[in-house]
Amino acid sequence: MYLAFGLSDYAVGTIVILQAVISISVDMLPLPGGMGISEKLFLTIFVPVFGAQLVLPGMILSRALSYYTELLLSALLTILAHFTLGRERLTKK
Repeated sequence: MYLAFGLSDYAVGTIVILQAVISISVDMLPLPGGMGISEKLFLTIFVPVFGAQLVLPGMILSRALSYYTELLLSALLTILAHFTLGRERLTKK
């Protein structure tokens, strides 16, 4: 994702560590609405990495890849399990 913006100043490991810091920070704070604080931290921490112009598009792309892709994949697997396991139950009765 970082390279898709044409940026190459930081190594992959640095970006992964920064994202891990955000995840750990949000998990350790007992705040409701962890998504909002996670996005705020992303916008604050990643300004030196992406720059002021690209930090918001970077956050949107990061959230789309990490959260919404997982959400859609889980929904598809739930639907698949519902139809395959549901048929097994009907055939056993």
